[in-house]
Amino acid sequence: MRLSYSCIYNASNANGAAIAGFVWAVRFSFRHTKQMATVQAVVILDTTIEERTCDASHMSPYVSDIIGQSVTFVGAWGPVSMLGPLVPDPRRPLISPDRLPAGCDPGLRAPLVVTRLNEEFVPVDFTLKDYEELVRSSEADDSAKVQ
Repeated sequence: MRLSYSCIYNASNANGAAIAGFVWAVRFSFRHTKQMATVQAVVILDTTIEERTCDASHMSPYVSDIIGQSVTFVGAWGPVSMLGPLVPDPRRPLISPDRLPAGCDPGLRAPLVVTRLNEEFVPVDFTLKDYEELVRSSEADDSAKVQ
């Protein structure tokens, strides 16, 4: 994507042909894209928790696509974020607290997406194993606070 942007910039500055530069850059980027960038994310549904492969390309709406509407943050643990529907469907059952990390709002409804960003805020893999570890470690942290 950065290469495409620099091509647009250079073409429009070289001869003022911004449209021609844009068309060339788009064609170049599509011809030279061999594989879509993907990441693993965890999706919490009414009765299941699953891992999904998602499009991680720049500006991908993969979280909105999974949830089916606009999203909001419902929890964060360091670089890990949990996102849910901006307007939860009251017809869906509440997610059992034992399926969530400690400290989550007890009124959460599916679907929820749990994803991780690196230090450059780019999505990176977050698997079921990672999610299970998050739940275990948050419970341990929560019980340590009580004692």
